[in-house]
Amino acid sequence: MKSKPTIISITGGKGGVGKTQVAVNLSISLAEQNKKVLLLDADLGLSNIDILLGLNPVLNLSNVMNNTCQISDIILKGPMGLDILPASSGVMSMVSQDLRFYGGLMAAIDTILDGYDYFIIDTAAGISPSVIPFLCHSDELIVVFIDDPTSIMDAYAVIKIMNQHYARKKFYVIPNCVKSMQDGSSLFAKLTNVAGRFLHVSLNELGWVPEDAHVRKAVQHQKAVVEMFPGSRISEAFRLIAKKLISQKLELRVGRTQYEKQPEKERPSAID
Repeated sequence: MKSKPTIISITGGKGGVGKTQVAVNLSISLAEQNKKVLLLDADLGLSNIDILLGLNPVLNLSNVMNNTCQISDIILKGPMGLDILPASSGVMSMVSQDLRFYGGLMAAIDTILDGYDYFIIDTAAGISPSVIPFLCHSDELIVVFIDDPTSIMDAYAVIKIMNQHYARKKFYVIPNCVKSMQDGSSLFAKLTNVAGRFLHVSLNELGWVPEDAHVRKAVQHQKAVVEMFPGSRISEAFRLIAKKLISQKLELRVGRTQYEKQPEKERPSAID
């Protein structure tokens, strides 16, 4: 039996924090590490991953949900062997759906997940009913934010809602567009301080992404920055984040294996 992939939602609360850039470049960086990755554009009515990468999908998720094709028919091939599920753009019906719609969508996607190591979900901005189902379906949540008071508070709002209403206690965070490691650590501390005052959660800094002019150049050429400028500072940052994700997954897998080998009466009640 094939193992299911780790499902990771990348979210941010506030729009304009570079969430999609993180999702795209992290996914490609994982693929560079010989991981099989599927990336979902979950901004269902305003898709942009295909535009960022200069791809031209003939079919997308709206066709799947209209029963005009199968989910496997819409997979796009991206850089480094990355697979992409494109959403639609300007299709109002895709952003005004009930929970049954999202249940059906995730059930359809589940049928093609065998063989993937990671399933990355790039959510829409905000914490609307179109975002929550994807967050709840994920094994891990990555919250992207920048050094802006509204971004920090919106990131905190996402964490608060997922903690208080859906019992999530662990979150990864990525400070984006920072000038130095010190600035990244300082930004992480700001969010930690806010969350620590009111919530019982574990915030884990997965890494930080530097401000880099290469991003704008890559966008203009409809390329991922890690593909167009592999030697850049920002590309190295994404590689480090990908390696950390892989390392933590392996550590968890080892921990589970050791746990399962123990006689049942000697097992701890939970694995941290």
